[in-house]
Amino acid sequence: MILNFKKIELSDKKIVDFYFSIYPPKISEYTFTNLFMWSDVKNIRWSYIFEGIVFLGKKDNEEYFFPPVGVSDCNKTFDLLIEYGIKNNIKTISFVPEYQIKFLKNKNIKIIPDRNNFDYLYKSEKLALLKGWRLDGKRWFIRKFKENYNFIYRKFELKDKNECLMLFENWLATKSLDHLAMEEFTAFKKFMENYEFLNVKGGLIEVEGKIVAFEFGEPLDKNTFVIHFEKANVSYTGSYQIINNQFVLNEVYPHYRFVNREQDMGIEGLRKAKLSYAPVRLVKKYEVVLF
Repeated sequence: MILNFKKIELSDKKIVDFYFSIYPPKISEYTFTNLFMWSDVKNIRWSYIFEGIVFLGKKDNEEYFFPPVGVSDCNKTFDLLIEYGIKNNIKTISFVPEYQIKFLKNKNIKIIPDRNNFDYLYKSEKLALLKGWRLDGKRWFIRKFKENYNFIYRKFELKDKNECLMLFENWLATKSLDHLAMEEFTAFKKFMENYEFLNVKGGLIEVEGKIVAFEFGEPLDKNTFVIHFEKANVSYTGSYQIINNQFVLNEVYPHYRFVNREQDMGIEGLRKAKLSYAPVRLVKKYEVVLF
C-alpha cells in the first residue's frame, strides 16, 4: 500500500473528526484542533492507511509517525508502518497509547515509556469543587484572589483575541527565548486565527475590565475534556488557580467526568504543578523505535 501524506488543513476537519468520533482517542494529541494548530511547528501531515488514517510529524529534522486511527487490523498496520519507516528513514512511532502496545510485541523493535508525554487525567468534580486536604493550597490561593480582586469569569468572545495574544506574549517574555514556549505561542496564534472554525471552548478571568487569565479546551471523548491552553498574569496572586477552577466549574463539570491536562514535557516546574492537583491517573504513551 502507498502512503500519500499531505499537510493537514482546515478542510480536513470533517474527515479527521469522523475518525475520532468513531474511534474515540485517549491521548491528548488526537483532536483535530491539536493536530491542526501544531501543524506548522511540527510539519504534521496525514494519509489514509487501509480503512483508517495515520499522521506524520517532524521534530529536530527527524520525521516520526503518530499511532494509526480507525484500522481493524493493527498488526498489519504496524507492520506496514515499520516497513515504510525503514524504507524512508522514519525511525519512530511516537505517542503510542498503552492499548496498542500489544500489537507491537515480537516485532524486533524497542518500546520505551515516554514519561515526559504522559497525560495527566483528573476527575472534573475534584477540580471544580476542590474537596480534600490535598487541595488545601489551591483553595487558599483562590480565597486570596477573591479577597484581593474584583473579578468576573466569562466565556471567551472573538473580540478578546488580541488581548489574549498580548497576555500570552507577556508570559512568553518571561521565558528567555525558551524554544518550547515559542513553539506553543506559534500554535496558539494559529488556534486564535481559526478559533471560530474549531469545536472549542474558552474562558477568561477579568479584573476591572482587564483579562488576567484564560483557558481553552475541547471534548476528547464523551467522558473527557482536554485542556489545550492556560495562561495567567502571575502578578495577580492566585490567577492560575482561579482560572483552572472557574473554567472547569463553568464549562466542564458535570458534563464530563474527566479532565485531561496534557503532558509536562519533562519540565520540572510543570510536572510539580500538575502532580499537585492529584491526578486520578497518568495516561501512558510510548515511543517505539523501529531501527
